[in-house]
Amino acid sequence: MPNDYMTLKALAEELTASLSGGHISKINMPADDEAILDIYCRGETRTLILCARKPVARIHLTTKKRGFSNTPPAFCMLLRKHLTGGGIAGVTLLYNDRIAAVDILSKNELHDLTRYRLIVEIGGSPNLILTDENGGIYDCTRRSALDSARPLMPGLKYTPPEQNKSNLFCVPFPTLPERLTAAEILRNYVGVSKETAAEIEFLCNAKPLPAIAEELFSLSGSPRFAPCIYVTDNKPNGFFAFPYITYNNGMFEAKRTLSEAVDAYYSGLADADSSRRATSGLRQTVKKLIAKTEKRLQDNKNRLAECAKKDILLQTGELIKCNAYAVAPGQTSMEVYDYYQDCTRSIPLDPALSPIRNAEIYYKKYAKLKGAEAYAKKEQIALTDSMNYLLNIWESLDNCTTDAELAEISAEISALNGVSKPSGKGAKKEKPSQPLRLDVGGFTVYLGKNNAQNDMVTFKLASSRDIWMHAKHCHGAHAVILTEGKEVPAPVLARVAAFTAYFSAARLSSSAEVDYTRRSNVRRLGKPGLVAYTDYKTIHVKPEEPKFIHPAQNMQRDCSGQPIPIFRPDASSS
Repeated sequence: MPNDYMTLKALAEELTASLSGGHISKINMPADDEAILDIYCRGETRTLILCARKPVARIHLTTKKRGFSNTPPAFCMLLRKHLTGGGIAGVTLLYNDRIAAVDILSKNELHDLTRYRLIVEIGGSPNLILTDENGGIYDCTRRSALDSARPLMPGLKYTPPEQNKSNLFCVPFPTLPERLTAAEILRNYVGVSKETAAEIEFLCNAKPLPAIAEELFSLSGSPRFAPCIYVTDNKPNGFFAFPYITYNNGMFEAKRTLSEAVDAYYSGLADADSSRRATSGLRQTVKKLIAKTEKRLQDNKNRLAECAKKDILLQTGELIKCNAYAVAPGQTSMEVYDYYQDCTRSIPLDPALSPIRNAEIYYKKYAKLKGAEAYAKKEQIALTDSMNYLLNIWESLDNCTTDAELAEISAEISALNGVSKPSGKGAKKEKPSQPLRLDVGGFTVYLGKNNAQNDMVTFKLASSRDIWMHAKHCHGAHAVILTEGKEVPAPVLARVAAFTAYFSAARLSSSAEVDYTRRSNVRRLGKPGLVAYTDYKTIHVKPEEPKFIHPAQNMQRDCSGQPIPIFRPDASSS
């Protein structure tokens, strides 16, 4: 993915043509390092994203609806104060580097027309910075102290990152050598990605380097300009300003604009990154709970090992009682024949007590360990269930894709920490998330991605004669195949088993075992998502991710009356 100066320059020129003359109608920041500007221009509203977060730092237009923060960051409030209603003057690259700036004309507190510059630094350490026309910093999302090599604080003058090399596309073109290898380009110049360097080396077979560099510098106006995405395995694997000849293991899919290509590539990456950020706090909480439970399980194991010695205490008491006649007053130990172990042993005694009182002490220790062992065994079962429950939640975080699913997992974790959700008249009732619904070989299949969905799939959507599946010895999804009284063919069983394995801890395995049985053989174990099952068979499959097409017009409803989209695996995954 050539996110380099050449591509960004073409993108900046495209954004200038699309947004110049438009006015900012709304500003939002769904995260501390991502700004979204709604710009009304030529009769329509266009959405501009400026993201300063590795590895998805970028600027482009998008058609995808973005989330918003219920509590806007301070930087968002600053942008709203100065930029709302402002007009877009253009988008440029600054300092011959991957630094994009949106120039905005807006009125200040005194209603004087003022030029602002919203800068997004894409290379190095990404940052969002608001400055005035003279480079004075209002604020930025990532500040650096005054004693740092490059201070960034409100009131200071903006300074760009230091460059120790020349930009290949900004040096006088006639001074460039006739030909350079990709390694030489990367070693001597900035502004070129490794993909573009390899492409330039190949193009030098037909043209000298100065001519190529000059053409690529003015790429957006040249015949070569043809925005596209590079597709491998039916997934975008890069965006390009034109199809690179050096990329030949996949296919290029043309896009109308470079922004559209950037948006197509980053949408999946950004969703995954947002999901990771949204779940990071929950992961830390679950990780601490797992560590705490592991420690309790180890303490329980040590206690049970100690309790295993209780029978020796009982035997010792019996031996003292049987040989009490041979104990003299004040004796500190006694030698007896241990008929339990068929050997002679020495037993310590309290000389201040009688032999019978010494025996009673051993009996009491035995009774205490016997009671402790019974309690420890019950605790072991409870702790094992809790550990399985926590590991189920951990796996659910990997499968979480919607806000509703995230809210359900968050509620489970809060309950484990003793925080109950609000109830009563003023409490907001959240709609439950919906499991995946698939059509596989003419059979309807439901697949749960968290504990709440697993309970719904197993005990609400399935009948007793339906087929139930779960990855063997792995935490993850429950799946059911609605049979409607028909026999399920082996290919359908294998296909659904592969999907089930994918949404489990066996996702990255080359082969996984999946158990399946009638739903009537599955029973609850107390906590959500925990079950026991009998009379099952096992099938070996390779985990497979369902590749979906979404017929939006085809909506059905689940048992609670909520609409469920039906997903059908596409032909490419057959």
